[in-house]
Amino acid sequence: MRRRALAARLVGDSVTDIQAARAAGTAAIAFADKPGKDRALRSFEPDALITSMDENLTLRNDRRQDQRVHTWAS
Repeated sequence: MRRRALAARLVGDSVTDIQAARAAGTAAIAFADKPGKDRALRSFEPDALITSMDENLTLRNDRRQDQRVHTWAS
């Protein structure tokens, strides 16, 4: 039996969130929710950087084909 493929990504506002996304094998979306935070987060090379959650919705719609997809067989 095959399960449906799932796509995941982590949206976080810290460097450790980006590192956790990498460790989990998912896309890392950095959320710069304070002025100047974008520089620190950008240095860890997230897949995308947003400054509002509305941008996250736009990314979801624009990047469906770029999301990392994991499949499990059972």
